[in-house]
Amino acid sequence: MKYLELDYRVVEGWDNYVVTSCGKVFKKETGVEVAQVLTGEPQYKYVNLRQDKRHKLIRVHRLVALAFLPAVEGKAFVDHIDRDKFNNDASNLRWATASENQRNQPRVRLLGCGSTGIEHLSKIELNFADRNNLLNLPVEDIKTTYSLYSKIGCTYKRLLEPLEISGETNTIGAWCVYLGINYKTLMGSIKPKYIKGIWFSQEQGNYVHLYRRKTTKELTYDSHQRKLAEKYDMSIEEYLNKDIKIVVVGGKEVKYKTLVDLCNTLNVNENRVRARIKKRGMSLEDALQAPLERVNKWLYDGKVYSVKELCETIGLSQRKFINNKAKYGESFIDRMGIGHLNIQPYVL
Repeated sequence: MKYLELDYRVVEGWDNYVVTSCGKVFKKETGVEVAQVLTGEPQYKYVNLRQDKRHKLIRVHRLVALAFLPAVEGKAFVDHIDRDKFNNDASNLRWATASENQRNQPRVRLLGCGSTGIEHLSKIELNFADRNNLLNLPVEDIKTTYSLYSKIGCTYKRLLEPLEISGETNTIGAWCVYLGINYKTLMGSIKPKYIKGIWFSQEQGNYVHLYRRKTTKELTYDSHQRKLAEKYDMSIEEYLNKDIKIVVVGGKEVKYKTLVDLCNTLNVNENRVRARIKKRGMSLEDALQAPLERVNKWLYDGKVYSVKELCETIGLSQRKFINNKAKYGESFIDRMGIGHLNIQPYVL
């Protein structure tokens, strides 16, 4: 039998097969060499072992290492020393850690950060950089580029394509970053040469403009304003300039038409202002400027609950809740093990 002329070992767990130090596998009884196939990504040589109704497709280089190389604690990967994945001779193999195995890949030599940088890139980030010819970039740039690519949601090649909007041309990736949206939203919101009216420019001060998508609430409010303008047979501009009111806040006059407009302008909570006027009998000026006050209610999952309602919702004893609050003060929520629920005191 041919394998008797070679340095061989019986394959552990498959005693009807032997593997040689040069990377060949034979059936022990017949001496027939087992055919090797290429599969996987990246490609390696495999053999299909069968015994007692069991079968397993296994990499040849791992069989060689298990048979001929002494085990090394903490090193579970088999590395090809010369980086040739098809050279499965025992002299070309060594046990390695994951980082050592990665560091010996041919593409690592192309990394701008060198072999040490590989430890700071995940496997998926390294594959992304390799696939898109970005290995010459610093690690930070590779990670940032991959992060943006993942959030925007299209191919890297598509991110680099130019796109003209309102007479200005940038790459698709630049538009997505500038507008703070993903690729699907961007492409669903544009027509040739211009953007739909749901996009608008909002001055932030110092002549800096932010372009953003209007919220559903803002679109609903705009629609309501147009209907009212039609009702009074006015243009939208005429209606918007009708019935302007003035309130003094912080010693300054603020013009407004509705409470919604006023609260949006001053960036205060509309519901809180209404509650102060209705329940506390405050004037509009006082309601807008009054400091936050805690009330005996709690905010959980975006809703306001009394102590009883909250305890019923999260399945907790009301007496235990009250006693722990009195005993531990501000830290009682964490001590009760419900800190992960993000329960907050409600303020008015």
